[in-house]
Amino acid sequence: MERVQVRQRIGLFRWRGGLREVALILCVYGTYWLTRGSLPDRVVTAVQNAWDIVDLERYLGFFWEPHIQSWFLKSSFWVDAANAVYTYFYYPVLIIFAIWAYNRHRKQYSMARNVFLVSAGIGFICFAIYPLAPPRMLLSFGFVDTMAQYGSVDYSASFFRTFSNPYAAMPSLHFGWILLVGISTFLIAKSIWLKVVGVLVPLCMLIATVATGNHFIIDLIAGAIVIGLAYGLIILFTRLRSKVKPPLALEKHGGASE
Repeated sequence: MERVQVRQRIGLFRWRGGLREVALILCVYGTYWLTRGSLPDRVVTAVQNAWDIVDLERYLGFFWEPHIQSWFLKSSFWVDAANAVYTYFYYPVLIIFAIWAYNRHRKQYSMARNVFLVSAGIGFICFAIYPLAPPRMLLSFGFVDTMAQYGSVDYSASFFRTFSNPYAAMPSLHFGWILLVGISTFLIAKSIWLKVVGVLVPLCMLIATVATGNHFIIDLIAGAIVIGLAYGLIILFTRLRSKVKPPLALEKHGGASE
């Protein structure tokens, strides 16, 4: 009887903790989504920045976006696949990982959640400082908005423009957060198959973001850097906090020495 009660209490505790996590993430992500969408549309600046990115990638030798998209446009199958990965894999992957990690690997979940929250803050600052038009808006290079022309989702529609900002492309957290899931899955998983999934999912999203014309390659690199920076800040904060004794402990220590 006591064992049953203990299990029930543990289950109730998990449910309450899970609901708190859901509320926290929804609150932060909702705020991030709405505030990002409320940023002013600095169209001229965003397009000029996009041209600067093209020049930079050309200088560095990897302005490959037109070639990658043109290859996908040769086949309706691959275009549909890229659209599906970019549009429909994003939220399910994040949600499935969060549920799995929260229930099976709580410590790693906490780290991934904190990285998610910190990177959202960093990303918003970047969006506000550096508006950037996505490749699909640079028609002179032959880019195509594959989701608008071949898919069922059009991000230029008025509904999406109300809650999103098409010029919030640098960094690409659409890729960055999937990369976070991939890295976390690879580090957590004991099964070789799950480790393979941890590698393939970010790789597929990387290709899809370029093939659909939604991001430059540099946006993806910046997204990875933001995730790495968030990791570093959290680790640094954790180490600094561990070196500082709680006030209660200091008080007890002082009382004992007297």
